[in-house]
Amino acid sequence: PLFYTVNLLLPSVFLMVMDIVGFYLPPDSGERVSFKITLLLGYSVFLIIVSDTLPATAIGTPLIGNEVFLIHRT
Repeated sequence: PLFYTVNLLLPSVFLMVMDIVGFYLPPDSGERVSFKITLLLGYSVFLIIVSDTLPATAIGTPLIGNEVFLIHRT
């Protein structure tokens, strides 16, 4: 459980908290846009790490991978 907590849960929570913090930046500043783009890049890297960490299955994308993707996109 510690492996999955450190490699999946903590980065996921960190990215979600940073996404919420991004809403407190002023909308007309250029920093908000670059911050959100950086978070999007972080989400992409996180999904790659999740797909490499999870075991391979017969179906194309693991269900937990889809769940993580949907949670971070909403």
